[in-house]
Amino acid sequence: MDRAHNLAGLASIAVARESMGEAKWQTMVNMRRAAYVHRIIDCMLTGQVSRLPDTHRIHPV
Repeated sequence: MDRAHNLAGLASIAVARESMGEAKWQTMVNMRRAAYVHRIIDCMLTGQVSRLPDTHRIHPV
């Protein structure tokens, strides 16, 4: 993915966030966090440490 695709993706996230209510956005954030934790636990339990997700946070612009 190049910079233009990344910026387009961030712009679409910003539009989506503005179009939905804060409660719905927070639900989506919570689901993403749960999926992230689930993936980490799955990788650790199956010994696939090299497949762990990145640890940095993504902040939409």
